[in-house]
Amino acid sequence: MNGPEWAEIQQPGAIGSYVLPLMVGVLKRVDGAFQLHARTVEGTGFLVAGGGGLGITAHHVVKAVLGAAPIPDPFTRVDQVGDEISVPGTGFINNEGDFSHMPIGAVDLHPTEDVALFRLPEGNYFSPYTISAEKREASAIYWLFPIQSALIR
Repeated sequence: MNGPEWAEIQQPGAIGSYVLPLMVGVLKRVDGAFQLHARTVEGTGFLVAGGGGLGITAHHVVKAVLGAAPIPDPFTRVDQVGDEISVPGTGFINNEGDFSHMPIGAVDLHPTEDVALFRLPEGNYFSPYTISAEKREASAIYWLFPIQSALIR
């Protein structure tokens, strides 16, 4: 294997690749300042471990997101925007426990397969979730199975 070993890119106890909603956000002008509001979630994507903002999703998800909110021209002057602008992005819970929205800055669509890449702004993106070694049979109870019958023997 020529690439990095899994242990080299994995934080201890953390999930390196994790799912995010791909969504359309709306920047609305309120009292002279823009505030971000979520409009729709069009699908999900995964941030790739060690990718620094590189994500993968389905081609049809990116087409839906960009159909509702094209990537805005970064050189558009604020006074030309109007009172609101739709922006494609992802949503996630940051390290402080708050909901964050990051705009999608670039995409690359595969020409024949249902797969696409997306790029978030430069940064270190880590999952707020951790892997637990604790054994759980939560779905067994939900489906009314006795836990003993759900355990692999």
